[in-house]
Order: sequence, then C-alpha cells, then structure tokens
Amino acid sequence: MKTVYQTDAEGFFIKAVQADPSPLELDVWLIPGGCVEDEPPALSEGQSAQWVNGAWQVIDPPPDPEPTQEEIQAAHERAVLAERDRRIDIGTSITVTGIGSFPVSGRPQVQADLTSLVTAAQIAMAAGNASATFPFRDEARVNHTLTAEQVIELYMAGVAWLSATRQAAWGLIDADPRPSDITDDAHWT
Repeated sequence: MKTVYQTDAEGFFIKAVQADPSPLELDVWLIPGGCVEDEPPALSEGQSAQWVNGAWQVIDPPPDPEPTQEEIQAAHERAVLAERDRRIDIGTSITVTGIGSFPVSGRPQVQADLTSLVTAAQIAMAAGNASATFPFRDEARVNHTLTAEQVIELYMAGVAWLSATRQAAWGLIDADPRPSDITDDAHWT
C-alpha cells in the first residue's frame, strides 16, 4: 500500500487515501483519480492546501468581512441589555423609613413577590387595617416585618430604580458615540 493525497475538482486537498499496487507491473501503483503522490504541507487553523501546476499552494482563509453598522449596533445593544440584566439581577440598596437600607434584587421572581406584597398592603390599607404587617426577606437573607406603608415605599423605590436602570440602558443603546466601557457605573447612575 502507498499513501496518496485526494484532491477535489479545484485541486484542494481532501484526505489521504491508499493506492493499490498494480497486479500487472512491479513497483507501479494504481493512483486513484484526483490524487497526487506529494504530501501536502502542514497547515495552520483555517488554511487549506491546493494542488496547482504540480505543487501544493497554501491558501489562507479569507479575512472576516467587516461588520455592517447594523451588526455593530445589534452587538452593542445585546451587550447593553446583558449588562442591564446583570445589574437588575444583582439589585440595589433600598432605604425604607423606619428600617434603613437593605439589598433588594430586581430578578423577575423578586419583582413578582413585591407586586403581590404591595397588592396585599394596598388591600389592607383600603380595608382600614393599619396594623397589618408583611414579611420580606432581603438579598442578605435578613427578614423584615414591614407595615403596609413601608411595603408601598419599598415597592415604589424598586420601581423607580428599575425604571432608571432601563432608561440608562436606552441611553447607552442610543449613545453616539458609543461609550467604550458600558460596564462603567457612571453610565448607570
């Protein structure tokens, strides 16, 4: 057996194959069509070898095309939205009268929990139950017992923070020129 090198119709190397010996002639090999006996050169990532005029040529990959303005803007927007979501997940510190500051996440489940809590607080207030209290566990795993007014204060502060974070993201998406570091806290305050 003898190793030979299969090429396609344009002469590009495909793979190594085995040539069989001729049953009729000694030291003669039956070379499959499109094969050459010279081994192709070692290739780097993305390169290919092409058999041209009796020799291998190394073909470098074409350069990546320059992104369009639309692609650049779409990538920028994805990055800003990912940073916004990261910041919302981390949360912020909210100050509630009579309690002080504590960390609150903006994750969807926390938002849903706070919406339920504020609804219950509003119902209690509408029913004249001024002594109603509501449990809330912050991101530091500290339990708080909040009055209806404190729940509403917490909820409204959270809504204001989420709104400000979303507006900061919109400003970064529309910024011209685009800031080089969208993670800079200065863009989000």
